[in-house]
Amino acid sequence: MATASETTPSLLTSIEQAIQRKDYEQVEQCWLQLAQTRSQDIDLFLDYSDEISKVGAPSRASLLLQMLVPDLMSQNAHVEAFRILRHAAEHTPADRDVRGLVLECVRELYKDNPFLARGLEVSGLDDSADLRKAIQVFETYLSVSTGAYVFHEAGWGVGKIVEFDPEKSEVYIDFRTRKRHRMAFSAIGKMVKRLEPDHYRVLTEFDPDRLRNLAKSDAAEFIKKVVRDEGRPLNVRQMKALVSESIVSPSAWSKFWSDAKAKLRRDPSVALGSGNNPTIELRREALSYEEAMLRKYRAARSRDEKTRLARECLQHRNEEESPRFFAPVIEEILPLIGSEQLDIPDRITLLLLCREVQKALPKAMDGRTLPSAVDLLRQVSDPVGLIERIPIGDYRRELVPLLQESLADAWPDFYEKLLLSRCSDLWDLAYRGLVSRQHGERIRRAFAEVSRLRDEKPENFAWFCRSGVIGRISSEILEHSRVDLFENLLILLDKLGSERGSVDVGKDARALASLVRQILFHEIGDLMNKIFEEAGQERTRHMLTLILHNRGLTEYQRISLESRAYVVFPKLDVEEKKPHEEEQVIYVTEPGLRKQQDELQRLIQVELPGVAQEIGRAKAFGDLSENAEYSAALEKQAQLAQRAQDMQKEIQSAKLIEPSMVRDDEVSIGTRVTLRNTQRGFLETYTILGPWDADFDQHVISYRAAVARGLLGRRKGETVAISLPEGSVSYEIMAIVKAIA
Repeated sequence: MATASETTPSLLTSIEQAIQRKDYEQVEQCWLQLAQTRSQDIDLFLDYSDEISKVGAPSRASLLLQMLVPDLMSQNAHVEAFRILRHAAEHTPADRDVRGLVLECVRELYKDNPFLARGLEVSGLDDSADLRKAIQVFETYLSVSTGAYVFHEAGWGVGKIVEFDPEKSEVYIDFRTRKRHRMAFSAIGKMVKRLEPDHYRVLTEFDPDRLRNLAKSDAAEFIKKVVRDEGRPLNVRQMKALVSESIVSPSAWSKFWSDAKAKLRRDPSVALGSGNNPTIELRREALSYEEAMLRKYRAARSRDEKTRLARECLQHRNEEESPRFFAPVIEEILPLIGSEQLDIPDRITLLLLCREVQKALPKAMDGRTLPSAVDLLRQVSDPVGLIERIPIGDYRRELVPLLQESLADAWPDFYEKLLLSRCSDLWDLAYRGLVSRQHGERIRRAFAEVSRLRDEKPENFAWFCRSGVIGRISSEILEHSRVDLFENLLILLDKLGSERGSVDVGKDARALASLVRQILFHEIGDLMNKIFEEAGQERTRHMLTLILHNRGLTEYQRISLESRAYVVFPKLDVEEKKPHEEEQVIYVTEPGLRKQQDELQRLIQVELPGVAQEIGRAKAFGDLSENAEYSAALEKQAQLAQRAQDMQKEIQSAKLIEPSMVRDDEVSIGTRVTLRNTQRGFLETYTILGPWDADFDQHVISYRAAVARGLLGRRKGETVAISLPEGSVSYEIMAIVKAIA
């Protein structure tokens, strides 16, 4: 029989590629050839059966494994045969053929064990619906002996068998919380599973210092032991849940995982996944990091996935080892860059990948020269369209100066169009390029076009307004004052915050509204008072209408902006207040107050603890400086904490709407008013209550809403003109009744 080294690598490559293509006829041919040369390499066959099952063919994976069994049993290799059949049962747990082979194998393997018949009966190995579970019960049952360790998965943890009474068919087990727990022999295998004495769960219970020393001296080996003992791949969160507190303290986990990750990535026996919560899996066949990545690269179906894998390998490069990955990759890529069979964006991406490799790992290029990026870009008729199709931000930024060079004198047109594009990460770059060459007219023209298309390009519009308000782009260039731009942000936020808004941004509306609020309260911040000063009293009065009626602001945010305006123009505070209004008081009904209190409790008891757990999990990933999940969790925690603080202040200032406050001779809080729109002729009815009672579908509005503020204090028969963001509306008051008795 040939040894493993005599098997040509091309055969392994052939079966891997056939599996990815789902060419099962070719898979079977390669499988049979491997069986002739590497029949004893059980791990290799088990690995390939897993891959076949993953692509959607578990029955075929099981069948191929069964083909190996007769030869092994004829050679009395029953241990190996049983191992293969156990794996086949994982793929097809109800397969009768597998069951028959398992029974044949175990009867021979355990023929001298006096408990064989009882084990078959207890486990149901010959008739159980789930062959996988039956095999587990059978093996545990036959392995029972005094001094053996077992694990109770339902919650008692690790125990030690202290007495075994075969006559009564009973065992006694010492668990931490249950000493000498009696268990019927028939329950063994169903309620507990056998553990080896050096299993990490046993050591955690009986010799934790041994594990702690291993974790301290070699974090990677410790993690490999846990994965090996669990017998399954684990992701980082699962790993931390298993060993945190008992072996590795939460405060030490981040450094522990960071140290382990670097070693695991280059451990030939480990397959480490990508992302912030990677899966850790032990390989049955040792592979270097570069070999494993090359296999993934060759199996990848899309060009984007291949590029991602190449960049990942480059990120974790090793000067000596990485060329083994990149040499064949570059050899594959270079002809494609010049091939007209690929689209220009794909060819450009590949060229930029090669440039990145050339810069970071010159040895991998082996003296190869790259075609000129500028020459290739001269073939591009739509440079902005090209950039929008490049999925990698680093490459988009690298392309901008290259495109500028290729376009020669036409580059200003390109930069102007970039300001209209979806590439928000390039807008600052485009602006700097234009303003540095005195192309203010082009910036102005781009803003005018974005303003015209603001419903289609709301993010571009918000960027221009923000840049103008904070002074990044001068008012002279935009031909709009900071006050104009600030008003535009308020109007945009109102549209984004309304289900009836005209901005068609779908699921992105919430994210964009959050961005605009970030601009208003954090980036503009202290400039707010100066903006109100520049606006003057009359313009600020109009902006107060936009603020108080804004559907994209919370009640507290509206009050915050309103208060800033009153600091600049105290007279407006006196003018705008109605007789019933008090400083920092929020009127609300009892149900509305309860709803807000319940929301605050949910925020404190559910959302904040939830995000604290997210932060804990994100810390476990290590590399906090580059941990996007950790940063996002911190930002979310800060937002929720601020919201809870705001809600607590609001609730403390709440005052219940009492029936004695409600009048029916004039519009007041607690009244239901019927109006006639004098411009359109139809009737509208509104109930005016507190901000936490507002329900647009039920025509309940807050007394702080612009419509309500225009009506409060007015009487039946009066005609009122109310300024709304979309323009002035005239109403005649037809009826006033008490809504709260």
